[in-house]
Amino acid sequence: CGAHVAECNVPLIVDLGEARGSASVPLWANEETPTQHLQQLGLLSPRLVCVQETRLAEEDMEALAENGVTMVYCPAHAMRVGRQDAPLPGLLAHGIPVGLGTGDCCLGDSLDLFRTMDQTAKWEAVSSRNPAGLNSRQVLGMGVGHGSRALGSETGGGTLTIGAPADLILLDLT
Repeated sequence: CGAHVAECNVPLIVDLGEARGSASVPLWANEETPTQHLQQLGLLSPRLVCVQETRLAEEDMEALAENGVTMVYCPAHAMRVGRQDAPLPGLLAHGIPVGLGTGDCCLGDSLDLFRTMDQTAKWEAVSSRNPAGLNSRQVLGMGVGHGSRALGSETGGGTLTIGAPADLILLDLT
């Protein structure tokens, strides 16, 4: 599968855990976590996008970072299924790009990325019991730059730089 993904130059998107604690609980008889299993299969690479990450062990985050894996976090979906333990600060501290997703309309309620960024900031403050939570630069980076990487952009999407593709919007903050 990994060779086929590389040959076709497409991303491989994997749901890394839906239920509370599912990513931290070994799935196989040999006690592998889903991240370790993906590593054994040779699938950890910059082409891998993991969605709905839950509890990840330190060694899982290290493996994801070392292999250039991108994560996608869907806060509305997480709230709906009662999961409040996505390790966003840990993922960001390891240098793992975390993009934001809206999830599906059934569990996410909206496909509005601005709403998703707002939910991310608030949900992280509640779940971490830290009112500061993530700062606006981190949340915007997750919504724009890291999201662009999760979609496979290698040309600097999510930035305002020479040669990068861009759609520009203006926001009235008054």
